[in-house]
Amino acid sequence: MSSPSVRDRNASENKVHKGEPSCGCCCCDATSSGTKTPRLVFRSPGIGTWQPRPLDHIRWNLTRKGRILRKADAIVVSVPKCGRTWLKVFLKAYFSAVENRDFSLLFHGSDRTMDVRFAHDLWEHLVRASLRQRLLGKHLVPASARCTSKILLLVRDPRDVIVSLYFHLTKRSRIFKGSLSEMIRHRRFGIESVIWMLNTWMKEWHDYDNIHIFRYEDFQTDPRSTFQSVLAFLGFPTIDVEKFAGALKTASFDSMREMEATGKADHKCLRPADAQDPDSFKVRRGIVGGYKDYLDEGDLSYIEEAMKLLDPRLGYTVESRS
Repeated sequence: MSSPSVRDRNASENKVHKGEPSCGCCCCDATSSGTKTPRLVFRSPGIGTWQPRPLDHIRWNLTRKGRILRKADAIVVSVPKCGRTWLKVFLKAYFSAVENRDFSLLFHGSDRTMDVRFAHDLWEHLVRASLRQRLLGKHLVPASARCTSKILLLVRDPRDVIVSLYFHLTKRSRIFKGSLSEMIRHRRFGIESVIWMLNTWMKEWHDYDNIHIFRYEDFQTDPRSTFQSVLAFLGFPTIDVEKFAGALKTASFDSMREMEATGKADHKCLRPADAQDPDSFKVRRGIVGGYKDYLDEGDLSYIEEAMKLLDPRLGYTVESRS
């Protein structure tokens, strides 16, 4: 099947609004302030033709952020919209309870149990970093940390990722203007870019003993066992049952949705961009397979063709469609 051509589309459809979020992460920022200047970004010309650029292969990190990551006990790596806020809320809730202090999403120097950091690695490097940041490898997990820290690779079906990411980029960080159909074919934000990152992580890290893959879908299907597996991987095979149950409750969809809606969360990662717009919430739907509700036949065919490029070890298959 040949993929839809995008070269003849109007250039205005390719506009992306550039605005660096205050934390440097396109996922945690509720809004982007300041003047946004549109610029052209090329879309991928077709399925299977997406190729990384020279600076995409950088793997060092020469910044302060790199030094912080090298000291971390564990690093959670993912593309956006794979459930890392969900995991962060659970870990913060559990470790706060273990340390007998109030729950907070903010990082505390007094966090005694474990220093867990979160990084988008290739995503930030390819999609949001400036030229200088890319040369320095600011958003990448340093090579030494890949060998010494526990790495939790958090993955999700790219089809669900791309739909959830569309609402984030248009409703929260507001760095993309265009339709969902346009975004899934986009050179920087589209489905092939997401798949390339996942494949690259699998190729580079699949035989590392200190790296474990956790799937968003498993958190949905059996949150108790999956979160318990996370703690075991982090070095806590024995858990406090009562504190674990409390952390599960705090990290439930309804609880996080309430925290976001009422403004109880003390971190901007759980604040809606527009309290009147449900699609601008960080905790939006959380449905496995929900992408089907938003894509037409042409878009479904496009992303399922792209899914054939995904490393099968991740466990996501393409459905047979007549």
